[in-house]
Amino acid sequence: MNHRTLAALALASLVALSGACSSAADTEAPDLWVATEVTVPPTAQERIDAAKDPRPRPPRASQPTSADLWRSTLDAQWFDLGVEGQAEICDSWRTLGNAEAHTLLLVPDTISAYEVGEKLEGELCLDYPG
Repeated sequence: MNHRTLAALALASLVALSGACSSAADTEAPDLWVATEVTVPPTAQERIDAAKDPRPRPPRASQPTSADLWRSTLDAQWFDLGVEGQAEICDSWRTLGNAEAHTLLLVPDTISAYEVGEKLEGELCLDYPG
């Protein structure tokens, strides 16, 4: 059976079931309506026709990279470290450098140790003088 036949069979079964239920119900009971949406996958010909359609398609939204995700969640991760964890990372960064901070913060490889150092120096470690 193909998808269209299954969808038609399901719809017919639903109509028959709702008809049987409404005839079995007494006259004082409120009518119940069931709304269903049947999605039928396109046929091969419909997919071919859609591919040949000359109208421009809407652009796909770009997926964020691991670097973008890290940048957007860094502040939350930094807050979750607590004061002691933040101080430890700032001390390690000052004594051992950007690479150590990069490792301690579990930064993706797509973000440079330099960028991590810039973020620590410019924003995050200002409250922790060293």
